[in-house]
Amino acid sequence: MPQPPPIGAVAPPGAARPDATDVWLLLVPGAHLGRTTGTAGRALVVAARTLAHPKLRQPDGARLAELVGTAPGRTPHDLVFPSDVAAELAASDADFATVWLDLEGVLEAVARLHARGELRALELGGLSAEELRLIARVPSAAEAEVVVREELRERLRRRVLRARQRWYHPARRDFRPTDPFL
Repeated sequence: MPQPPPIGAVAPPGAARPDATDVWLLLVPGAHLGRTTGTAGRALVVAARTLAHPKLRQPDGARLAELVGTAPGRTPHDLVFPSDVAAELAASDADFATVWLDLEGVLEAVARLHARGELRALELGGLSAEELRLIARVPSAAEAEVVVREELRERLRRRVLRARQRWYHPARRDFRPTDPFL
């Protein structure tokens, strides 16, 4: 039986490695179960470093954190969709199975830990079913869809940055500048 690649071997050689505290993963809880239909939904934003949480399945969480944080061109405060990671893997003729990563298991565990208050995440509510689908599925090559996805990413990124600004505001009652945002 083949062995999983060691952590550190997932990213392409020479890939940029931004600080994992500043790259965020946006996930749709239950998207793989078909829950992206209907009325307004929600998404969770977690810092890539959060995926190393001891209650998450490891080394899957660490592999996902590496994939989120090491893609070429990734910069601090980037908002990464799981479908972005899938597309990046597909571009190198790989998928989550070939890098030995149970994506659904990790994302489901993140949602459960957040619901129990054991993992810090930012919840973005009021998302339409179409927005949830754009986040959850691998993008097509259609130019219109690419433009809509990037507009959605930028709008959600601005929401995350506003929440981050409020978190670090000195007027916040329990403000401590050493507390991480996510």
